[in-house]
Amino acid sequence: MLKKAVAIIGTGYGLRVINSCISKTKNFYVKKIISRKKKGKLYSNKFHSILKDKQISLICLETPPFTHLDYLQKLKNFKKNILCEKPFLINQKEINFFENNKEKFNFNLLINCQLRFHPSLEKFRKMVRSFGKIKKIKILYFSNNFEEKKNDWWMNVKKGGGHLMAIGPHLLDLSNYLNGSIVNLKKKLMVNTKYQKKINTKFHFIGRFKDLSILEVISSCNNPIPKKNGLYIYVNGIDKTLKFSNFEKIILKNKNQKKIYNTKMKIEDKFFNNPW
Repeated sequence: MLKKAVAIIGTGYGLRVINSCISKTKNFYVKKIISRKKKGKLYSNKFHSILKDKQISLICLETPPFTHLDYLQKLKNFKKNILCEKPFLINQKEINFFENNKEKFNFNLLINCQLRFHPSLEKFRKMVRSFGKIKKIKILYFSNNFEEKKNDWWMNVKKGGGHLMAIGPHLLDLSNYLNGSIVNLKKKLMVNTKYQKKINTKFHFIGRFKDLSILEVISSCNNPIPKKNGLYIYVNGIDKTLKFSNFEKIILKNKNQKKIYNTKMKIEDKFFNNPW
C-alpha cells in the first residue's frame, strides 16, 4: 500500500507534534510544510502549491485560531481532507458564517481533539464504560506555561487566545468521550491582569452528563506548584473510585482492594506522554 501524502500548515504545534506523529505512522508521510520563514526541501511559503498537488490527500491546519476561517475558505473547492487545530473558530460570528455556508465547503473536516486517541485514555475509557453507576467525574489539568505565552497571539482573546480556548475544547471533548453528552454546563473564568490585556488563565466548568452524573472540570496554566501539574481524572461511583494519574497509571479502588495499572509509554514513544 502506497503511503498517502500530507501537508502541514504551520511550524509551531504542527512541526513539534503533528509532524512527529505522522512520522510514526505506516500509511502517511509529510510531503510539504507551509512556513513563512523555514527553508529546506520539506518547507515552502507557497500555500497554493499544496492545493493543486493531487498526491496530497490530507492537510493539517495548525495555525493560530484567528486564521482558520480564512484558510478554510481558500481550501473549500479542493476536495481535501482537513485536520484542523482547535479551537476551530473563535466567535459566534465565524460559527454562524460557517454554518450558513457549509454546503460550499467541499472538504472532509476533523477537529484535532487528540486526547481521545491516546492509548492510556483509550484504556481508561473502557474501564469507565464498564464501571457501573457513576456519581461524578472530576477532571483536573494544571500547567505553568503562562509566562511562555505572554508575547504571543495567545494573549489576545479576540484572536482565539486564552487558556479557555486553548485547553477547554480538549477537556470537554475528553469528558464527552468518557461518558457521553453533557448538559447544563456552566463556566467561571479567572483572569490575569499582570499585563496590559486581560487574559483568562484558569477556568472551572460544572454540569451534568445525560445520565445525570455530575461533571466538574478545573484547569489553570498559571499553577505555581510543579508536583500538581498534569492531567488527573477522578470517577466516583457508589462503592468504588477510578483515578487516571497523568498518563502514568490508573488506580481502581473499592472497599476490599486497590488495583494499579501502569499506562506509562515506552521511552521511544515519550512524546505521547505529553500530548498537548
